Amino acid sequence: MKQMKHLLVSLLAASFASSVQAQAPCPPPMEPMSTTVRLPDSGVIVVVGEYDGDTRTVVSSYDYTQWTEGQIGVMSSNGDITFTNKTNQNRRMKYRISVLLPEGSEPQIPAGSDLCWEPETNRIITVYETVVNANQEVVVPISWDVTIRNGGMLADLNGDGRVDGTDQGLMIAAFGTDDAVADLNGDGIVNAADLGILLANWSDYSEDVIEGADAGNPDPVDQMFNPLWDSANFIIVADIVTDPVRGGNGQVRVPFLDWQWKA
Repeated sequence: MKQMKHLLVSLLAASFASSVQAQAPCPPPMEPMSTTVRLPDSGVIVVVGEYDGDTRTVVSSYDYTQWTEGQIGVMSSNGDITFTNKTNQNRRMKYRISVLLPEGSEPQIPAGSDLCWEPETNRIITVYETVVNANQEVVVPISWDVTIRNGGMLADLNGDGRVDGTDQGLMIAAFGTDDAVADLNGDGIVNAADLGILLANWSDYSEDVIEGADAGNPDPVDQMFNPLWDSANFIIVADIVTDPVRGGNGQVRVPFLDWQWKA
């Protein structure tokens, strides 16, 4: 039975891994806009861009969720692009959007999405294009959402840098819903498949303790401070044999400002 469970978890993890494999290269940069202004405003970044050339005028106005390092959740973008054809020929026009994510963040882009992830620049890329008839104007809406995760720990639902019981509890609470953060495989519902992915990505832990002949002795670092000393004007130290300043055996009164002295 254990082998069957391990096999199921492995298959689910492999399925998830295949869904986030490297995709085709993102569309390359195009001719830059004449001006692009990005301003933070109440949790979003507002972008206004303008290009005025011989054949076209392009004006963009959109926003996207302002993102911070370690943040987990759904990033959204909304706005529009206005393309104006200045010529007597029909023309296909394009506009490329580039959104920078903090180091360590990674989008979970579903299959078939127009969004593209460029890991070497840590940017979400998408291109809007349309045919604009001669001497006409077309307004193209901008609207997209994408789940942003911890790139090194995709099953970390709360952004604390590990996958543990807290994340499992968040997933169980979201069972049967379309919660984007808990829906690890992006199939639109939080279920056992997502739980299998989470368990397959469970964090390992480590610690160290004093070993061997020193195992019966407390860590020297732990001996250096007693919380009761905080309220003392001085402490009394006995049997000082290595003190080059105070010297000798016996008892020494150590002033408060000097009680942390080390031999």
